[in-house]
Amino acid sequence: MHFLQTKRWAEFKAHHGWRFLELTFEELSFVMMYRMAPGLGGIGYVPKLAVSAEKLPLLVELLRGEGKKLGLVFVRLEALLDAKVKISVMENVSQTWSDPNPRACIILSLPATHAEWLASLKQKTRYNVNLAERKGVVVERVECNAENMQKFFALIKATTERGEFAGRPYSYYAEVWSMYAKSGDGQLIFTSLEGELLGGAFVLKEGTEAFFRDGGSVRGKASNTMFSYLLQSECVKWAIEQDCTSYDLIAVPPRSELENPNHHFAKLYQFKSMFSPEVTEYLPAFDIQVDASKYALVRKFWPLWQRVYGTLSGQSFW
Repeated sequence: MHFLQTKRWAEFKAHHGWRFLELTFEELSFVMMYRMAPGLGGIGYVPKLAVSAEKLPLLVELLRGEGKKLGLVFVRLEALLDAKVKISVMENVSQTWSDPNPRACIILSLPATHAEWLASLKQKTRYNVNLAERKGVVVERVECNAENMQKFFALIKATTERGEFAGRPYSYYAEVWSMYAKSGDGQLIFTSLEGELLGGAFVLKEGTEAFFRDGGSVRGKASNTMFSYLLQSECVKWAIEQDCTSYDLIAVPPRSELENPNHHFAKLYQFKSMFSPEVTEYLPAFDIQVDASKYALVRKFWPLWQRVYGTLSGQSFW
């Protein structure tokens, strides 16, 4: 199960403006979150749910019914369906104009040992991991205390500003990291050279699935040390020690944009594809319209509303 589709995550989001319901659809138990968008109305959200294409229409009607009970304008559903899957037209259901999360990623299959994983890498990638060690880069798992989290946040802030990615306030990140670290389901990892912090990553797990949650790094001469390769190697090592069988590297461009050097995830793909070139891409999220007339207005005014909301809150609505 994706970590975004868990009660634990929904309870965390409840500290940040969301409410949630625990729902059941046939043999499937899942979470639907919802909140008000001031001036637009109520919006529901079902993140990263694994459902078959055959059962999708029935699930849509269940969510529409729940949306009506709550007086929502629409419910956004991120269904984990391969982008190549053909979906039948459903009444008052449209593919969203903007996905809450990247819908393309690289998921690594993990063997029983870290040594086996290293051996499975292509020669250049394995060389870069070893090169970082030869250059003196130190990788270590560190405690999720206030000092380390502040250091990590500084790296993330610099990275998001450099790449023009959306970020979150420190309090949001710190709550996530602390929650998973305290339960033993998350780990903060740093790389450094001669005492200077180069990069950091937070990796977490849900069941046997591991996820690269957050990362940040410095830029400049340090990039020649290949510290990012050693950092990801340690993330994988931790995941294998937790008996995980997969590791999601998250955000890369969709398949149709892999050769586009101007895509905002192009550099991420250039790096992540060194571990595996295989991209997993899901269909865009579905907007299940509960009130079709109000939905049309939300869709029209959302770009402006989101810009204002982002300026005032410093983060994404989702």
